Amino acid sequence: MAKNRYEEDGSLLGFYGVLLAALVLAVIGVWVFAGVYTSHEINKVNSRITREVNELTAEDLILQGQIDLLNVTLDEFSRVFSGVAAPDPDLGPDGSYYIRDGMNLIYRRDSGTWGVILNATLTNGVDGANGTNGTNGTNGTNGTNGTNGAAGGVLAFAEYSFTGMQPGVVPPGSAFTVSTEVVNSDPGTIIPSSALTGTAWNLNATGTYAIAYQMSLSSAGSIVLYTGATTGSIAVDTATIAGSSTATTWIHGSAFLTVASLPFVFIVSSHTGSAAVVTAGNAAGFFSVRVSIIKLS
Repeated sequence: MAKNRYEEDGSLLGFYGVLLAALVLAVIGVWVFAGVYTSHEINKVNSRITREVNELTAEDLILQGQIDLLNVTLDEFSRVFSGVAAPDPDLGPDGSYYIRDGMNLIYRRDSGTWGVILNATLTNGVDGANGTNGTNGTNGTNGTNGTNGAAGGVLAFAEYSFTGMQPGVVPPGSAFTVSTEVVNSDPGTIIPSSALTGTAWNLNATGTYAIAYQMSLSSAGSIVLYTGATTGSIAVDTATIAGSSTATTWIHGSAFLTVASLPFVFIVSSHTGSAAVVTAGNAAGFFSVRVSIIKLS
């Protein structure tokens, strides 16, 4: 049997009503599920954000503390002054410090006034008490014996004479002949030789020598020692002159000679004019000339 339009429309309406109801229920289910899930995720995000905020806050606090400390330090440095003279009364705020160069003084400004808070000038302290005496050290070992010193007194001596007539008169720079050896304790040190028409002596060791020379001349005259490195370079030693203003007087000369370097030679000669030896007093035939040499050091 044929249905009217109303019946047809009513069936369709019922179908669409059921379909709409199912759709509404599905949407509500999805919404409820999504709401529950979203709420859980939101709680997790909120917890993480809260934790990160707390951590950032702690770091911010540390950083802020460091900034505050730096500001305080910079502020303290900005309130430290220095100079040679005393601080100006209007310099700096209260709490400032002033270092006075060269005076070792430190000032502080309080209530608008500068005052010395430290005088760093150093003064000598009082002497400390004496310490106790230390113990005696052990005795040291004996040192080695020193070398023997040079012998004192006479080290060498010699005497020479000539009792005959001299070969001739003796001009200055020529030697008297005194060739007879009476004694010589050290022939290696006191060495006679024939030179300059007479006798010369080579003193072959450094040191001090005492020389004595004696004779009698036929007229007023003087005798003297000539010294030098060689017989060719000898010269008169005026400190050794001895003489007489009258004839036939016994002349006795003596002198100290210092031999600092070798070789060293000396002779006995006339100082002025040619000298002729005469007999010794009334000892006829004896024309005495005598030379003594003593090495003292």
